[in-house]
Amino acid sequence: MNYNSIEDIIADVTYATPVVDNVAHDDDVVTVDGADWLTFNNAVVAQIYCSGNSWLGFGSNSEHLKVNQQDAKMYYLWREEGTLYGYYHFIRIRWKGYSRYNYTSSDYLITFDVVLFDTGDTVSYTHLRAHETGR
Repeated sequence: MNYNSIEDIIADVTYATPVVDNVAHDDDVVTVDGADWLTFNNAVVAQIYCSGNSWLGFGSNSEHLKVNQQDAKMYYLWREEGTLYGYYHFIRIRWKGYSRYNYTSSDYLITFDVVLFDTGDTVSYTHLRAHETGR
């Protein structure tokens, strides 16, 4: 899918592929495909490791990008690959779960998007009250 703004990329999951659908992941990771154009530390990222504890690893099962500094629990995960302005390639990861592993009330619901570009730029956005926006 091609987008014309970052806001459009993170607006919803219409064009994203669901990877985890209402299955709890706490201390484990789910891997999704990287891309041959995506690099981290001068190495191609073939896999992105998405932790139930709300961190991402690029090419290895390591905490490269920490989003939430608490023991969290993921219930939903999406992956999307596309372009911005018909030129810049990106992979977007959307993680949805609870900021604390042992609480599932709406007060702890957290959704975040990480958009990784072929330029090496990264955009992250946290939806703290995602249940109110329907995403």
